[in-house]
Amino acid sequence: MALNNVGLMTWTGTTPTTTAGGIGHMGITVGVPVESDAQSLVIRGNSQSQNETSWIQQAAFSLNWPCLNLAISASKIQAGLDDARVQRMYALASQAIIQFGRNEFPAMSVAQLKTYVAQDAAMMRSKGVLRIGCDDVPPYTTSTDSWATAANQSQAAGSGAGSNDDLFNQQILSIAGIDYKT
Repeated sequence: MALNNVGLMTWTGTTPTTTAGGIGHMGITVGVPVESDAQSLVIRGNSQSQNETSWIQQAAFSLNWPCLNLAISASKIQAGLDDARVQRMYALASQAIIQFGRNEFPAMSVAQLKTYVAQDAAMMRSKGVLRIGCDDVPPYTTSTDSWATAANQSQAAGSGAGSNDDLFNQQILSIAGIDYKT
């Protein structure tokens, strides 16, 4: 089921895709109907979550857990904090993963992102989410061969040791409401 989708939602094999409108809010529910005591997962993030969490969705599906991906390409964490639609979706989940950071840095400080993640986790908890994970912000890289080989990749300026990405990743488990690091 597509929720608030931009473009036509189609299925190719087991992969949902959006056409004729680009990537928008692609909330996808896969698995089985949610029962009050069933395990289920909600993912909130940006394009990183759309592109990198398909393995998480597959794992949830293999456990017979419904999975709702609320990732919005190019979004920033503060965009969903006051979105009633997002908050209603939290009530359907027992587990959650928060995956932000790439679009927040360098405009936002590490302390500010931690505050927003804590606010999001508190909202999830208030809606009944039992366990919340937060994903590392991956290093930003450049490539001379379109990322075909590791040898031709290098970390971009502002990423890596001592960067906001690195500092945030080191502090994830100190954020109120976060149970584990993914």
